[in-house]
Amino acid sequence: MVAEGIESALRDTPEISVIASYSTGKELLRGLKRGLPDVLLLDIQLPDKSGMELAKELMTEYPDLYIIILTGIDSAPILVELMRAGCRGYLLKTMANRKNLITAISQVYEGNIYLDNRDKDLLLKGILETKQRPLNGIGKKLTAREKDVLGLIAA
Repeated sequence: MVAEGIESALRDTPEISVIASYSTGKELLRGLKRGLPDVLLLDIQLPDKSGMELAKELMTEYPDLYIIILTGIDSAPILVELMRAGCRGYLLKTMANRKNLITAISQVYEGNIYLDNRDKDLLLKGILETKQRPLNGIGKKLTAREKDVLGLIAA
């Protein structure tokens, strides 16, 4: 029903064409093998597969794919994780009127990121609340033995 509503909202927009609609992650993966859309609207609540896992899998397999998350889940940690995975937009279904959909799709198609102001604040909050972890051990103190080895390498 949601997919039909989206298709209906975009039907009279000449610069946007809906080329396919899938109700499961499995169908989506099969469909993408036949052809990639310019912009993919993805719900993270699918009946057979987590949209979060699916988004990460898609970004690994199709790194140039532009994904906009269209969801009913309003969560800073999820938003942060999806944006870190490479998604280009995030739009709550409650905010997904025709104008916002067209704006999101157009901005992402042009290579930009789409977040409404509320989601920008949510993303910033989520990033600030995330514990800062050293990447690949950067910032970790060296043991005495590691310092000896590093000294020998430098010499």
